[in-house]
Amino acid sequence: MQKTSGFSIWLLPDETSSNLLSAAIESLSKSLSSPLFLPHITLASVPSDSDSEILLDNLDQFASDRQELIVRAKDLICGKPPFQRYYLLLKESETLQQFSETMDSLLGGNYSRKTNYHISLYYGFESCDEIRVAYDHGNMDLPNEMYIQSIALVNIDGYPEEWEILGQRKLSSRNAE
Repeated sequence: MQKTSGFSIWLLPDETSSNLLSAAIESLSKSLSSPLFLPHITLASVPSDSDSEILLDNLDQFASDRQELIVRAKDLICGKPPFQRYYLLLKESETLQQFSETMDSLLGGNYSRKTNYHISLYYGFESCDEIRVAYDHGNMDLPNEMYIQSIALVNIDGYPEEWEILGQRKLSSRNAE
């Protein structure tokens, strides 16, 4: 596995979805000797020389103006290793696009993901065939619909098992209106 550096801003799913996704990640990790990580959608990646306190302030501002959202699964994809090797592709979402634009505005640059919103299930270099066999043998139950309820700032210096959530903020409840 390769090391990473910097900060990442993640959208985090509800507890039920997170538990199902974590079970899939754990099953693939056990079968393929890959690292464990929290289920998430990467919204933005920010250089390591960024000020984490300013980034946390941006998270506060973002969360105070954004409601929870629902994302829907589209397909399982075997893609580019190591961090997009096997993932749950999400259906196109105008709200996710708006989240990206807002985050870029808060960060003062072009740091957000604009396409290919997804939730990774496996980080590594195994062949797509080996991953699919491990997935099929794992008898996994993935959610078709997930509620994104919070946003987090993550220090991604090091290997995935060393990544650390520096701050997490709940998005406004959809029932608050």
